Amino acid sequence: MTDKILATRFAMGALSPGERSDAERQRLSDPALDEMIDDFEAIMAPLAGMAGNVAPPQGLKSGVMAAVAQAGRFETHGKQLHPFTSGSWRNVFPGVDMKRLWASGPKLMRCAPVSVIPAHEHFEDEHLVVLSGDFVLEGRRFCLGDHLFSPRGTRHGVGTTETGCVLLINDG
Repeated sequence: MTDKILATRFAMGALSPGERSDAERQRLSDPALDEMIDDFEAIMAPLAGMAGNVAPPQGLKSGVMAAVAQAGRFETHGKQLHPFTSGSWRNVFPGVDMKRLWASGPKLMRCAPVSVIPAHEHFEDEHLVVLSGDFVLEGRRFCLGDHLFSPRGTRHGVGTTETGCVLLINDG
């Protein structure tokens, strides 16, 4: 399915639960798809009320109220929520953005489809985990959940992605 068709079907609610879940993961690592979905959802928004009034399912209100109460408790215990889209992403290479999750420690790297991470040397031990998409390094394709440890002083070649990816990187 092309990105345009996927974005249209996503905005219309015409995807199966599995397809919608896959599209949610894909849009995390593909800013162009994410923007296309947002655009189609904005186009579809005025049509939302045209179907008339439909009675909500029994128990919907109590379920929503319980979820709101639970969300409020989550943040009252000193916990903080930082959505994936929040925070400061900075461009580090063409098609590759990065943001730190907190002052020091892990960072997220978001790579657009067919983007490239140049060859480099590791000055610290590094753990890399693929959170979505694919990542190709030295002829090896890494997919969801795959982990790569690169010790300090090692060097590796160019990293690429065919479909786009989100990587969790922890060095130091």
